[in-house]
Amino acid sequence: MPENDAVEKLILRLVEKIVAEARREAKSKGKPGLEVKEVLTTSPHGIYYYVPEKDVWRLEVVDGEAFTPKNDGFYVVYFDNARCPACRVYDLYWFPWVREVSRKYKDTFFIIVLCSWFARECSSTAASSTFKHWNVRASPTTLFLYVKNGKIVMDSKREGVMDRDKLNTTYTLFRELAQKCKP
Repeated sequence: MPENDAVEKLILRLVEKIVAEARREAKSKGKPGLEVKEVLTTSPHGIYYYVPEKDVWRLEVVDGEAFTPKNDGFYVVYFDNARCPACRVYDLYWFPWVREVSRKYKDTFFIIVLCSWFARECSSTAASSTFKHWNVRASPTTLFLYVKNGKIVMDSKREGVMDRDKLNTTYTLFRELAQKCKP
């Protein structure tokens, strides 16, 4: 029975952590600048950027136009729906993978676009517009972009859950192919 007690305590701590983060997010609901350890189903809708130096996701854009890359480099964009069960599975791979890969590739920007259900149910005009702009109709969807001299040189969209190995393989191959492209 001691094992069950330890598991129960671990589960209670995890639930307390999730509830505390949800309460903190609710206080600053939908305001750009909000920083969270991970983007949860209770997080405000919008476009989040990963800040590797702080290991947080920052809500950057709530209202406005669809996401378009601003700087040269690689972009990995996760289209997340709060009501998507497959996205919750993907989260188990996505967040640890981003932490790992962001240390290796300093030229890569990681982004999450969050709505409740695609562009139809979204309190963020920017996130909703981004789903439409990139024609995302399945979740999770991961968009890989390579920008050089201010132009998107290559893009690739993958639908469905990818585990850590699939994410690594897909991203590595994308980088190799993209770097051979001419703007």
